[in-house]
Amino acid sequence: MELHPTMKLPADLERKLEQLPLLPAVVSEILDLDSDADDYFDRLLHLAERDPPFAIRVLRCANSAYSAPVTPIVSLRDAVMRLGTQQCAALVLTLAVVKVFLPKSDAQRFLWIHSLQTALFARMFCQRIPAMRRSAVEAYVCGLLHDIGRFVQFEGAPADLSRVDDTHWASPQELLEVERIALGYDHALLGWHACKKWSLPDTIGNVVRHHHDPVAADSNEPLNLIRIVQSADALSVALTMKPELVTMSSVEFACRLAAEHPRIGVGFPAGIESSWQPCIPDLYEKSLVLALQLHLLSSRTNEARSLSASS
Repeated sequence: MELHPTMKLPADLERKLEQLPLLPAVVSEILDLDSDADDYFDRLLHLAERDPPFAIRVLRCANSAYSAPVTPIVSLRDAVMRLGTQQCAALVLTLAVVKVFLPKSDAQRFLWIHSLQTALFARMFCQRIPAMRRSAVEAYVCGLLHDIGRFVQFEGAPADLSRVDDTHWASPQELLEVERIALGYDHALLGWHACKKWSLPDTIGNVVRHHHDPVAADSNEPLNLIRIVQSADALSVALTMKPELVTMSSVEFACRLAAEHPRIGVGFPAGIESSWQPCIPDLYEKSLVLALQLHLLSSRTNEARSLSASS
């Protein structure tokens, strides 16, 4: 998708971006950590310890029914060990971003659940592709922030969201075209500006800016974070529209994805789908558990109703 050189943000959104709270420093600090370093655990523990609200939430998650410890966990070190460094890092990163955009409506909560799923799926894809493995944490952040422009609209231009969503757009590409015609800008551009405001790495800003760019099925471009997040985004949307997919057998699930969502996994190494497809039901469940822990869902039993009412 070509950049529209004349596209610019309305003055009220420019002001909203200037008023955005700074993203907690822990985000950039976690991104700077080397997950392969011998001291990764200790440095991550130090970052979690430094912010008491983060530490308390990590302890709560480690003691949740989903983690099911035999005895209560009372130390943060034991909590990080129980959750694992990757899950702990993801939790702290998510808490940091949720602090900036606290959900105030069902639509915002739905968007957060979609962002969580996109982040989890993007990280999982990277973990299973050798050439992308070192980018797993960055992929999680990219997935978490890919629709950050929509969150800014919720805060600063809710009428713009209503004008666009009232058109009942049917695809991500159609969404951007509707935004450009109706508003003169799109949420990917707005999200890119937010990333610049927060001084996030250019790689993250580029994913946010280009996550709706079309990719040809026969593209020879090297696999990158944009392609990873596009597949994660599409997978989350597919499961939101048809949550029954997660209950299917691996064979039926693979057949349905291939037939109905052929762009998921475009450019991935051959045969990699047998590695990630069986993980989807568990990651889907984890996204809902994390949403509960972050108070994005009032209860697990309300999940289907919440998603279907917002989709």
